[in-house]
Amino acid sequence: MVHWRDANNCTGNSTRYTTEYDGTDDLWCVREGHCRNAELDRLSPRRTVVRCSWGGSHHVPGAQDDDLNSVGTPDWWGMKLIWKFFEAHARMLP
Repeated sequence: MVHWRDANNCTGNSTRYTTEYDGTDDLWCVREGHCRNAELDRLSPRRTVVRCSWGGSHHVPGAQDDDLNSVGTPDWWGMKLIWKFFEAHARMLP
């Protein structure tokens, strides 16, 4: 995470980043300080570096192992979490 903190000029302490899925399959997320970059802020003023972890293995949270047949099912909460983050932090084009 140091690379992403540095690249986005993040300073300060890490804090809890709450989501509606906190605790689901042991999910937790942390916001990596406050991030600012004068040159990039005009394109993406809502820059946020977040790290999340959950109680599963190395695949999309909520999926059953590597079962891609579960894509889009209501219980695949991980894709909803990721999409909501991207929607809230979309890069704005000049």
